[in-house]
Amino acid sequence: MNYTITPMLMGRFVGHEKSAFTYKKDYGVGLNAPLFTFLVQGGGKNILFDCGPESPELAPLKTHRQITEHVSLQQQLEQHGLKPSDVDAVVLSHLHWDHSYNLELFPDKPIYVQTEEVRAALTPIPCEEHNYNVKDGNGLPQWLAGFEAMVQLEGDFQLADGLQIVTLPGHSPGLHGLLVDTAEGRYMLASDHYPLIENFEKGIPAGSHTSLYQWYDSHKKVLKLADYVLPGHDDYVLRRQVYGDMM
Repeated sequence: MNYTITPMLMGRFVGHEKSAFTYKKDYGVGLNAPLFTFLVQGGGKNILFDCGPESPELAPLKTHRQITEHVSLQQQLEQHGLKPSDVDAVVLSHLHWDHSYNLELFPDKPIYVQTEEVRAALTPIPCEEHNYNVKDGNGLPQWLAGFEAMVQLEGDFQLADGLQIVTLPGHSPGLHGLLVDTAEGRYMLASDHYPLIENFEKGIPAGSHTSLYQWYDSHKKVLKLADYVLPGHDDYVLRRQVYGDMM
């Protein structure tokens, strides 16, 4: 089965420090980094890879970064002729706050996440508490809205013919990507394992990580499995509206 991949721009971080994406490089360089959700379609199925951040109005109240150019997930789905009820499943790469809002839109849909990621999010090490949106007066973590629908995985998982969930720890303990068969070849939706395409092309670890050893092992895994990569926070993704379609 071949699929298509449609990037959906959810907003941008304002003046994001590039060195948070490129380990030991680019200190003091600012980026207005895009935030993405990916719509994977094929065989009559609509799969979401990640669900985006909160609104720009809520972000300052949650001690999060300023977000501009925000488009709600409902609006993005509507622009593609879909409603939340048309989504068949959600694959959450990891549970950091900028990837795991809006889960309340999918109360009866399976939400795939690694058990190791849930464990890391429930009891984060101190430097990761902000990423998982715990403490700092932020209330309950946003991803708890989808907790009852979560399908917790213990490693790689064949989601469907042509769709494989692939563990890629390093940036976080339980991050996983989605390997998608398309008419062009196999695309890895890599999320923050590769925030920028140069992380993949030059083998530069993500600046934010919990294990460099795991990051390099995951990088080798991607090189072996994927023909192409779509990173998590790079305008490179916007060079095309749809990937995988040879038309």
